[in-house]
Amino acid sequence: MTDAVSVKAACERTMNRFLELDKGERLPLAVTLHLLWCRDCRTQVRLMTMAERVVSGRSVHKMSLQKPVSLKKWIFGGVCMILFMLVFGRAADYFASEALWTAFALVFAAAVTAYCAIFVGCNMDFFVKKIGMEK
Repeated sequence: MTDAVSVKAACERTMNRFLELDKGERLPLAVTLHLLWCRDCRTQVRLMTMAERVVSGRSVHKMSLQKPVSLKKWIFGGVCMILFMLVFGRAADYFASEALWTAFALVFAAAVTAYCAIFVGCNMDFFVKKIGMEK
């Protein structure tokens, strides 16, 4: 019983924090994480967003983000990062030891992981608002 009460209290706190935001303001991390895991709150936020668009005169069928995510910059940056790593790896092939190759592989893996994490973190609003909007 207390578990259900604590979940309801968490949902209520999250919705209060969401409603306190100004229009177009970025979602706080705690609200974003809650919306990712709570289907009821995510549905409620999506319905409120659609209702706001209807009231403001914008069509619900023509939903668009205020700041569309530009994938061109992210793709270009990712391709440049991978090309740089490949060129450096080929150049290091001539004078590299096994220990240097291990360090290079770890740095490459960390760079790709960080790049993906930054991409998701910077575009979290996009991912949260798109979850469950299209069937």
